[in-house]
Amino acid sequence: MEEKDLALIDRYLNREATPQELEEVQQRMAEDQAFARQVSMVREMNVALSPSSQEFQKQLQEAVEGYKAFGPLFEGERSSLAVRDLGESENLWANLARLPGGEREISALSLAFEGESFIGEEVYETVFKSEAGKASVLHLITHGFIDNEAPMGSFLAFSPPQNGSGEDGRLFAWELYDMNLQADLVVLSACNTAVGQLREGEGLMSLARAFHFAGAPSLVATLWSVQDQSTAQLIEQYYPTLASGLSKDEALAMSQRTYLEECDPLFAHPYYWAGLVSIGDQQGLRVGGTSGWWYLILLALVAGGGWLWWHRRAGKQ
Repeated sequence: MEEKDLALIDRYLNREATPQELEEVQQRMAEDQAFARQVSMVREMNVALSPSSQEFQKQLQEAVEGYKAFGPLFEGERSSLAVRDLGESENLWANLARLPGGEREISALSLAFEGESFIGEEVYETVFKSEAGKASVLHLITHGFIDNEAPMGSFLAFSPPQNGSGEDGRLFAWELYDMNLQADLVVLSACNTAVGQLREGEGLMSLARAFHFAGAPSLVATLWSVQDQSTAQLIEQYYPTLASGLSKDEALAMSQRTYLEECDPLFAHPYYWAGLVSIGDQQGLRVGGTSGWWYLILLALVAGGGWLWWHRRAGKQ
């Protein structure tokens, strides 16, 4: 909500004014121009109704209150394409390559917004599941794997699971369909997150689609196995631009243009910068850090003050 917005919860407005009260107001407005200006809230603020306090609180929570970033540490050397061909007996995490550009991405994110980062050897799948629903911006820096034969088997890699955790360190697409995210934006800095099996009438069965069904209205995802450092350079530009108020697609386009202006000509090929795409709702990010309960308290004070003022003025007549 903006400073001059006022949302009124309609259960507080369910008492009809008596004919006498309406007549008094009409008479006062006709006789007293100052009074007429005072009672016309629309002159000073935008007025809207909310069906319930619960719905009002939900709308307020949609504002960005903080990010959650997840960057598991990997120590392998093989590319994600090579890892896809691992045999059943080979250890996934021993082969996953490091993603050093992730530090640059999280640094840019932390400078643009307030939030919390989970980085290192203990970024477990359980951590993501417990924290992801609490933030309005999710940023994941990891390896993505697409299963075109069985799309629900596509997954994102997290840290090797703890014994007894009941998890396997892989966040599968089918698990995302069972999650309830509040994120206004999800950035998937991982390979192949916007691609998958094409199904008639349903579209691409991608990891991005799974996040969308989990509740994320907009995502930044990847069309192929993106390069770590060039992706980091794009993200470094993306978050400050997004924080300035531009729409999500404008922010990404400006980041790509800046990249092309600044990069070595050897890295101007679309492979290095065109793999990131903006999906879904493209409105600018709504930034806010104030708890919705303060708005409810303010609303109660305004309503109570208005009621007292009304009856005092009426009593003087």
